[in-house]
Amino acid sequence: MPGAPPPAELQQRLADAAADPATTSYGPIVGDLVLRQALAKDIRRVYEAEEVTEECVNVTAGCNMVRFPFGGSAGVGQRVDFVGLTRSGWVGL
Repeated sequence: MPGAPPPAELQQRLADAAADPATTSYGPIVGDLVLRQALAKDIRRVYEAEEVTEECVNVTAGCNMVRFPFGGSAGVGQRVDFVGLTRSGWVGL
């Protein structure tokens, strides 16, 4: 309800989660494994690209992070066959 604080139990659960290092650390630099697996599966289905696995997929937070994963997944001189870039729904300031 607008103007009313959240229930005390919810506030405590949020405080506990915020204090837990498991919920407040950065994820893997190449992205969450489950998300990468799902995206690879979708790419295989949509583009009929059976060779695409989660090892081929990197999910980053933006353009600054994209440099490392592409450099890490494709070594110097290796070919990158597919680069998918999407627009984010937010603007970083």
